[in-house]
Amino acid sequence: RESSVETAPPPSMVYFINQQRRHFSAAAYYPLRMKIVFGLMHSYNALAVLFIFAFPSIGIATLMAKFIIDSVIFYKGSALFGNTALRRSVVPLEIASVIYNSIIGPLGFFGTISWKGSKS
Repeated sequence: RESSVETAPPPSMVYFINQQRRHFSAAAYYPLRMKIVFGLMHSYNALAVLFIFAFPSIGIATLMAKFIIDSVIFYKGSALFGNTALRRSVVPLEIASVIYNSIIGPLGFFGTISWKGSKS
């Protein structure tokens, strides 16, 4: 519990999206193994969303499997850090996570990213 650090939320949605694009753009510097793992995780989200439209039962089953796994991790983490009040947020956070990983994440690989005056 003593290892957690609270930070202020981003001041705006634009700032948040740019921050997340910057975080995703750092993946270009990860070792190949990490690129593959993260690539599979984000592809899983995108495919699950696409499956909902093409094969609804498979899409729903895929998202439910992700929800169950993430919920177990979330519940254990909230207990570890002594913040069980967050548990009631698991459903909206899970929905946001799928959208975020499918849409905002890939934006990190396009365009110019600026941070603290430098551009990459």
